[in-house]
Amino acid sequence: MKIIDVATILVNVYRYGLLAAVAVLLLFFRRLDRYHKSLLVYLMLMLAMEYSISILGKMFGNNHMALPVFALIELCFFAYFYRTFYLFGKFRRIFLPPFVAAALLIIIEFIYYFTLHKANPHVYQPYSKVAEDLVVLGMAFVVLNDAMSGKGAATTHNGFWFNLVVIMYFTFNTVFFLPFNFMVNAPTDVKFAFWMTHTLSIVGFYGFLSSRILRYAMGHVRVNS
Repeated sequence: MKIIDVATILVNVYRYGLLAAVAVLLLFFRRLDRYHKSLLVYLMLMLAMEYSISILGKMFGNNHMALPVFALIELCFFAYFYRTFYLFGKFRRIFLPPFVAAALLIIIEFIYYFTLHKANPHVYQPYSKVAEDLVVLGMAFVVLNDAMSGKGAATTHNGFWFNLVVIMYFTFNTVFFLPFNFMVNAPTDVKFAFWMTHTLSIVGFYGFLSSRILRYAMGHVRVNS
């Protein structure tokens, strides 16, 4: 079996697994507090984006135009999530300029590459996705620092482990998307090895969120809203 076959199987397992996870978690929606409902909404958004990206790839031969859209949706969600549950006072004001700057970069990148010009998939570099990752990382580091100090909302929402996982995931995302252009033009085996590793990181992150939601719904973990 070639690496491309393994990669295809992995992607299909991931997509159907995410669909099944969201379907099961929706059965417990009424048991969830606002915090965990928000995490479930994030998984639903990611599910919708995953299938949309797949459709765009089949229609246009590549799905690069979906990356800025994906980045903007994810940026807006985490800005809302952190401002609602973790960031208060001065930190809300501190992260407003980076959020606005990243959002503008994403919009400008989309307009420039996919509206005014036809982006060449072999030279396109999604800096907007890296900018989004860095903003999320900044918020997560602030909350993790609070959690380690035993203060703030981080302790209320079990912020240490959540933000530690967020930092691990978005750090890997940043490392993955910085050499994006190299991976697009790399030999097939190298390319699919990178994508497989990235897919596994997504599976791990979504799996962590799904288990967190399910454990709360089943009454094994209580987190105050």
